[in-house]
Amino acid sequence: MALNVDEGLYAYLSTYAGLIALTSTRIYPLLLPQDCALPAVTYQRISDPVDHAMGADVTTYHPRYQVSCWATTYSGVQAVAAQVKAALRDISSSAFGGVGGENVLRVFYEGSFSNYDPNTEEYQETLDFIIWYN
Repeated sequence: MALNVDEGLYAYLSTYAGLIALTSTRIYPLLLPQDCALPAVTYQRISDPVDHAMGADVTTYHPRYQVSCWATTYSGVQAVAAQVKAALRDISSSAFGGVGGENVLRVFYEGSFSNYDPNTEEYQETLDFIIWYN
């Protein structure tokens, strides 16, 4: 089921004006392409927990997604991260456009961590979100 949310997440991020202004079309699932121009964004589903109920199927899901922002400067990666947060923080289906055909109930920002790779000289800010949908 989360595959539709994956597609919807891409569709939503790739049309968010503030993010596009910084990354153009450089939004990728899972991996940053080799020699990719920066800034850019990658996203991936980290977990897709299953809720259990006695005698009935649970129809509400809440996968965790990580959205990683990449840039050649710390200020650049922070600017991209701010746009991703603005795009996704606390939104619901009406703003998310019925993400991938799913009824998105809410998107919650869960936190982030920063990283710098001295070998590639790239800054990374990784943001975690929980997407509740049914």
